[in-house]
This record gives sequence, C-alpha cells and structure tokens, in this order.
Amino acid sequence: MPALTSKPKTALLGHGRQVVLAPSLRKRHLVLPPPTFEDQRGDLLPLSQALRDLELEVPLTALRCLPVVLRSAAFELTAVVGGHHLVAIEPSDTSAQCLGLALDLGTTTIAAALIDLTSGEIVALGSALNDQERFGSDVISRITLAMEMKTGATKLRRTVLASINGPLVQLLGSTSLSGERVYHAIIAGNSTMLHLLLAVDPAAFALARLRQRSPNRSIWPPTRLASRSTRKLASRPFRSSEPTSGATSAPAGLAFEGAEIRCGMLATDGAIEAIRMGETMELDIIGDGLEARGICGSGLADAVAGLLRTRLLDSSDRLKRRDEVPDHPLCARLVTIDGMPAFRLAEGVELTLLDLRTLQNAKDAMAAGVQILLAKAGLKAEQVDEVLLAGSFGTYIDPASARALGLAPPIDLERVIASGSSSLEGAKMALLSLREEQLGNGLAMRIEYVELSGRADLTPTFTDSLAFPVPGTVT
Repeated sequence: MPALTSKPKTALLGHGRQVVLAPSLRKRHLVLPPPTFEDQRGDLLPLSQALRDLELEVPLTALRCLPVVLRSAAFELTAVVGGHHLVAIEPSDTSAQCLGLALDLGTTTIAAALIDLTSGEIVALGSALNDQERFGSDVISRITLAMEMKTGATKLRRTVLASINGPLVQLLGSTSLSGERVYHAIIAGNSTMLHLLLAVDPAAFALARLRQRSPNRSIWPPTRLASRSTRKLASRPFRSSEPTSGATSAPAGLAFEGAEIRCGMLATDGAIEAIRMGETMELDIIGDGLEARGICGSGLADAVAGLLRTRLLDSSDRLKRRDEVPDHPLCARLVTIDGMPAFRLAEGVELTLLDLRTLQNAKDAMAAGVQILLAKAGLKAEQVDEVLLAGSFGTYIDPASARALGLAPPIDLERVIASGSSSLEGAKMALLSLREEQLGNGLAMRIEYVELSGRADLTPTFTDSLAFPVPGTVT
C-alpha cells in the first residue's frame, strides 16, 4: 500500500459504560511537621506515617528529591500515589491537576484520550498515524523487520514512541496543561503492537505455533517508555474491558482496510465510506466536495450489501452482466475491466469480480471463526444477545451491511451495535477505576482461547460459509 498522505478516520468514542470513579492513581495533599531538635526522625518517616493507610513503596528517585521538595515549600507537599507506589512528590498543593492518558495503539492509527483523574472528565481527544506504517502496513511486515534486522525491534520501538508522543504533545497543547501532570497511562493494543512497543522479540509469532502473551499488568520506569515531557508516566497494557468466556481470531487479511482491493484505500480523503443503493445510488465521500479516489472498508461493505439487495450479485458471488438485467436501473454501471465483470461506483472506481471474491474470503474467515466459537459454546446464532462491531471499521460500517455480508450472525439488527473504539474505551475504564483495571488484569486467565489452525472442522466450516447470505432470509 502507498504511504499514507492523510490521517484515516479514527473512532475516538466507544459504546460507553459508567464506572465508579476510583482510579488506582491519586494525589494526597500533606503538610508535614518540620524537624526540630526534639524530633530527629528524618523526612521519610513523617511522610510514611502521614500515609500510614498505605503500605507505601518509596523508590530511590523519590527519596533523593524528598528533602529538597519539603524545604522548598515549607514542608507542604503533594504525594502522587499509584497503588502502593509513590510515583512522585511535588511541592505545595498540586492536587487539582491529576491527569491520565488512555491509548489505543493500533497498527495504523493511535487514538488517545487525556483524562482528569479527579473528575473523570475527558480533557482532550485526538489521534495520529502510527509511523511504523512506513515499515509495512501489516503486523507481519513489522515482525519480519524485527527478525531480519539486528536493530529492527529497537527501530520499531523508537518509531512508535515518537508516534505516541506526537498526539500527547498535541493534546497537552490544546489544554495548556503540562506533561508534568500526566502520571498514569494505560495502553491497549494487540500482542504484536505491545511486543514492538517494549522491543520484545516478536519472532515467536512467526516461528512457532505458540501464543506469546504480553504482560497483563506491568509498570515500567518512565525513562524506559515515556518522553521527557512525561517522565513520571507509568504504563499498563490492558487487553479488554468485558468478562469473556471464549475468544478466537481469524485471518481476514487486509481487504476491509482497503488492501487487496483494486480501488481500495484506507478511510482518508477521497474514500467512498458509505453507499445507498436502490433504483439510484448515492455515495458518501470523505472530505468536503472531493471526488471519489477509491473505496474503504465501510463503503466496500455497503457496496456488496447493495449489490446483493438489488440482485446484481447473487449469493455465490456471480456478478450479473448487462444483457442479463437490461431493465435494471443500475444496468449502465455493469462494466467489464480486463475481461472481468465489474461494477462502476464512480469514475475510475470499480469493483471487480476478483475484488468481490477477495472480500468473500475475508468474510468467510471471520464467519467461520464465529461459527466455531458458537459451536464450542453450544450456542446457536439466535441465542446471541448482542454483537459489538468494534474499532474504526466497526464504528463506520452499517450494521445492516455487516449482517447482509455474513460478518454478523443473522440476528435482529437491534442487537448488532457499532461499539466504537472498545480498545480505547477499555483503557479509559481501567484508568478511571481500580476495580475495572483489576477486572481487566484477570480476564486473560479466565478467557479460553480457541485456536483455529489445525482444527478438523475449520475447512468444512469455512466452505459452508462461502456463500453470501441470501437477501431477504434475515429481517
């Protein structure tokens, strides 16, 4: 894929769930008694006694600056405490400013939320490109770089840190707040992204059939992870936000991100992002007044769903020819490209039969994963209470199109919900609530991961999923 020239549309808000505001990181304003000839306890003991409700762990860095901080503000200070860790000590009362950072570290984009840990309010939202994209648009390319180049993992880590610091600086600039007031960060991402963030060798993903799991809860010294502007930052990768009993993953390829499609592109300026198809056709194009340059994942789903609904595409992916439907109102859009049937969406933007089959294979992989997971749980599709479509693709795809393609089980549309950035939402929840953070930390131990490769039922289930759903069979 060509290098990105503009930032893709990114989901910054999630489905939303209220949590009790009780973050693991908090500030305590203290006024300690100054030493006297009668009281020679030193500086640490009075601090520990003032925080005696905590089993306080004081790092050497905090101990070194404690005498200076105390005397610079007449023994008035603010202790920044994360769990039982003394994260920082600051002169005077700074308890009014206590910020946390929630990050969704995506393969293509990074979404960030700056949050006031005292009020729970979102101070600023933003997104940026993950500049690792210049080493490859998919995780396999980046794993390969880390394996083949001696300094590859370090290069990828430096690149993603710069990509993270970019939106952080922008968020802080929009609020006139200091990076010194950002104390806690929770980073959510897939296993490869977390490994590359920490410069941990990701070769296990490529060389063996082993699941190398990222740490569920870890705290890293800020000098190892953060920029100078956030030198008090701690980071905890967070994997999910809801209790789950079973999970799997399916190799859907990059079709829904615009790759492997003749006129496919990411959701940037000029991309067709939504289509309404009937007797006429209407296009929604990203960017005010721009001509269509290609089609992104959500538009692709709408296009195929529309072709199925208008009977120009049958369930076995055969695209009709003009002479078969001469009276169809969209007949003129049926064209031939390099001897292959195609459907013209806009001037220079066509969907070919090969594109449809590529999309079908991606859909089949996902549908097969869903079917195997349901079978293992002993459930039928109609017993599913809710289907959440997550991420940027899940945010902008029409649930009706997802169901029409077979991406979602054939259930009532009211139960198919675009949940937005569930990854960022989970990180925000963990940032705001110690209970939610603990729940997330325990999820990995309770989830049963269903590995698809090597299963005897994978091929027949995949084959059974090949056809698109017949229009009209699901209401």
